[in-house]
Amino acid sequence: MPSVKFSHRLLADEYFVRWLIANHKDYFIKLVHIKKSSLDCRGEHNIIVEDDASKIIEESLIQEHNLRASFKGQDIPNPILKVLKDKYDQMILFAIVLATDKPFSTYLLTTQGHIDNYKKSSHFQNVKSIDVKSGAEALRVISLLWDEFCVVRQTQR
Repeated sequence: MPSVKFSHRLLADEYFVRWLIANHKDYFIKLVHIKKSSLDCRGEHNIIVEDDASKIIEESLIQEHNLRASFKGQDIPNPILKVLKDKYDQMILFAIVLATDKPFSTYLLTTQGHIDNYKKSSHFQNVKSIDVKSGAEALRVISLLWDEFCVVRQTQR
């Protein structure tokens, strides 16, 4: 498996993963390769909140091994949960926390119906290390990371 230095980590919310399962299952294989080939955070490149992952698995929307191969489940840090009650604010801060390590940037992936809730959060304002993407834009982000993986894989053959 090649090691790829990606420009951004991925944090997917529950809404995005549900949408991906319903509409774009073919992207899960791309996410598996991205997660496993990340030079800076191998195995932890693509993140989903553990509670959200558990709900999706319990509802049998996707087999557990397929979800876990694509996304690493992590809890939102307790200090964030203690201070913030709004889920959108919690996710923004979680994305910022993830961006404190290499590659120092995070894309928060969501759906069109939720993007405005993230973007109007006061915690999102003037933060350069994260960006929120939804729908086709989010798929483009995954495809760009996939293309980076494919280029490195080709050069290492």
